[in-house]
Amino acid sequence: MGVWTNFEFNRDSLPKRCYLFAGDKSKEEKECILSLYTDIEYQKHTVYERFIVSDGSNQDLLIFQVYGAPTISDLTFILKDGGVEEIIFIGTAYGIGKGIAIGDYIIPDKVQALDGLLKVVFDVDYSEPNKDINAIIKNALDTNQEKYYEGKTVSVPSTFFHPSKTKFDEDVIALEMEFASVCHISKMLNMKCGGIFIVSDNEEHTLLEDRTVVDRKWLSSFKMIKGLN
Repeated sequence: MGVWTNFEFNRDSLPKRCYLFAGDKSKEEKECILSLYTDIEYQKHTVYERFIVSDGSNQDLLIFQVYGAPTISDLTFILKDGGVEEIIFIGTAYGIGKGIAIGDYIIPDKVQALDGLLKVVFDVDYSEPNKDINAIIKNALDTNQEKYYEGKTVSVPSTFFHPSKTKFDEDVIALEMEFASVCHISKMLNMKCGGIFIVSDNEEHTLLEDRTVVDRKWLSSFKMIKGLN
């Protein structure tokens, strides 16, 4: 253990918990997250951006700007090599379900795997988040009296091109790109992974429009899970 970790992080072991922020985040958003900690112990930016941070005796690993199933799959193996035990995935999603609005929270309890990786490599049609991690997320939102939707989501190969749309299960409520893979591979490696999505776009609203609500809810979700709200 630690060979790949040493190459990627210049150390043999990593914090036990990783917060994995999928998709694009602005410099200002990242600075807001980092300001919640007292020390940045390590920083590196290659394919994705990574920080080892601490607030007293507690260390966390923060990963930003991870795109697509192949990248997140490689990353999950590296995290296992470094001794990471828990992954909390915080991402955005396209809302499909009726009544789901921009800024709404979604907690997936099952993920249809149409990302182009799991079905081909592992012959897997679905993956499931870890119930313990999802309970942490739900408890954080319940404590703060935040509404959320829980249900089936789907991981697809591309945000903008949906050739798999005709294959979506009827009860899918949101789509994104990476969550099916990270859940399945984490479970395969005896790691725990759960996640929360913020609805960033739907049929009436795109990511090119005002992101104020989405950015605010994204930061708020992290603070609630960390117990800082």
